[in-house]
Amino acid sequence: MVNLFFSLTYVQFASHSKLFFAIASLLLILGTSILVGFLLNVFSPDAAGSGIPQVKVAYWEELGQMEPRAVVVKFMAGVLSTGGGSSLGAGNLYPET
Repeated sequence: MVNLFFSLTYVQFASHSKLFFAIASLLLILGTSILVGFLLNVFSPDAAGSGIPQVKVAYWEELGQMEPRAVVVKFMAGVLSTGGGSSLGAGNLYPET
């Protein structure tokens, strides 16, 4: 899904001028970031974050069951975030040396 989204956006933007690519890329990053924030705040605040702690809790306490809404929103947000040019998660700002 990320590759499809990337192909439909950035690959198409690249076929135009450099100025168009720069403006369209900026607007796509801003738009997908706003959309991801909206999805996470309105539809499923439980889907925010890396998801690893939620999966562990579901595995150990809920017999592996997770709320379907959180799974769908997390998948959609991940595709939009990554395919739209943003990072997926905060990353490690201070790596251990």
